[in-house]
Amino acid sequence: MSTPQQTSPARDVLTQPDLRELILAYQYGVPCSLQHMFQLYYAKLDQMQYQAHPALKQMQDPLRMRGYLLCRLLEDNYCDLAHTFLDTFPDDDDIQIPKSISILTRNTIDNAVRARNLPLVKRLHARPAIGICSQLAMDAAAANGDLEIVQFLHVHRSEGCSRVAFKKAKKHPAVLTFLKANRPQDEHRVETRLRMTPDFGHTEMGNCVVQ
Repeated sequence: MSTPQQTSPARDVLTQPDLRELILAYQYGVPCSLQHMFQLYYAKLDQMQYQAHPALKQMQDPLRMRGYLLCRLLEDNYCDLAHTFLDTFPDDDDIQIPKSISILTRNTIDNAVRARNLPLVKRLHARPAIGICSQLAMDAAAANGDLEIVQFLHVHRSEGCSRVAFKKAKKHPAVLTFLKANRPQDEHRVETRLRMTPDFGHTEMGNCVVQ
């Protein structure tokens, strides 16, 4: 006999078919601040008539909508709310990062690095299903002079950096010294170049082409 799956109000409210209706009607179990952000980003998707769009209609799936919200919180620098989100949904089976969004939005660790938030970087790294990273992360950390983030990415991630990190780190001697000592193989590595292809009348939902 199979063991019944444990549930919680937070899980139940966001695993029902009509997610938006339940967010508006069912308040218990999800922090008010998070409810507000779900409503905010749903309203933005509504403006694009996402339910009828072949690429955006996947946001009707609660798991993908949750993944989209996490990505947007990180991209828009709502770090405290991103922590709240991760606390509310500790099970990665409750979240799915949509594939149709720009990788500039989708790469969660990259955006946590851009927000200069090492605790978020660590939490996302510990959850591989939602912790998505590229060489742009270390490039950004070096440009910001965030030595601890550079060190963490060097030790725990395999993406490395590009020559951009070395160029930008010239303003941050400690970071440059670390890169030269630990990542000499990346000093002349060509950077990731992204070309945004506007689509859906909304550039953030466009396609990114890695050149």
